Amino acid sequence: DRALMREWIGLYLQESPRYFALLSVSQSSGDAQALASAAHDLQPQAHYLSAARMLELLTAIEEQAMNGDTHACGELLNTLMPVREAIETELRSVLNAG
Repeated sequence: DRALMREWIGLYLQESPRYFALLSVSQSSGDAQALASAAHDLQPQAHYLSAARMLELLTAIEEQAMNGDTHACGELLNTLMPVREAIETELRSVLNAG
């Protein structure tokens, strides 16, 4: 259903920036619990959008954060951000084409 997919895309583009900001702030401050929580909260959105690489990275971030390794999370975030940018560019083009 195209209308439903457009709705999911719109929700993702509206809601995800605060979670990505929380990921960055939590990693910078060493808050492993908040980092794991933000990564966990983004996973369903990545799943619904069929963003497999993003889902893989978010799962790894959550796992590393739950183990208290915020340094490893920083490396994963550095990998995640270009993936996020590419996905958001593609999603915006889908909405604009609509």
